[in-house]
Amino acid sequence: MDDNSTTKYVSMELITHKSKKTTQEQKNKESVAYLRAPSVLKGGDPQRGSITQRGSITQRGVTDRVSSEEAHVPCSNGSPLPSGSSETKKKTRLVTDTKSWLTNVTNRKINLHDPEIQWSCLTNTVEYPIIERQIVNKIRGYKSQDMDKGIYQEEQFVTYPYVYALIQEYKMQCYYCKESTMILYECVREPKQWTLERIDNSAGHNCGNVQIACLQCNLRRRTMFQEKYVLTKQMMNVTKLL
Repeated sequence: MDDNSTTKYVSMELITHKSKKTTQEQKNKESVAYLRAPSVLKGGDPQRGSITQRGSITQRGVTDRVSSEEAHVPCSNGSPLPSGSSETKKKTRLVTDTKSWLTNVTNRKINLHDPEIQWSCLTNTVEYPIIERQIVNKIRGYKSQDMDKGIYQEEQFVTYPYVYALIQEYKMQCYYCKESTMILYECVREPKQWTLERIDNSAGHNCGNVQIACLQCNLRRRTMFQEKYVLTKQMMNVTKLL
């Protein structure tokens, strides 16, 4: 190869390199501009991915999968839960999507956090038939628990009339914290939902062995002696008064 050919070859290489560099710089600028685009945009260029409502970018052909635990799930107060908080894991119950719930609760715009409204629903099962179904479903859950633990006793196990009368006797109040429980609730782990607390944990959910308690107190007591837990709650209540 002569000197002229070599010079032309080198020149062509430099031009090609410079062209590639310019193209790459242009692509980088476009990428930066794309990333800085407002997160409220929807869709986007299918060749470059799309911007989701949460501001994350997904590649073409890849689905943006967000688990139910990470998503903002509305709780019983209807407000979105802050991302990253311990409350984010709360999930709404499946029953809230049923026709019965929509008819009895949603369409009537019932304030589930109002104890008086909850009591009105409880004492008017003709107008609110969903009350009986919710209590019966929870009783069935306790039956399954007792059977799994081998402590189910059919003759002594609680019935709907017994539980319904017990809730009324307690005025829907938790035996421990004395706060109103919720018969109707939207969150799966609603801390104030009503539960049947067993007095003797070695026995099942039998008549005479249960009392009304909110989920929060039920879980906190667990296997602690009843008298000890009651004393603890009483001391806490006295402290609040002081």
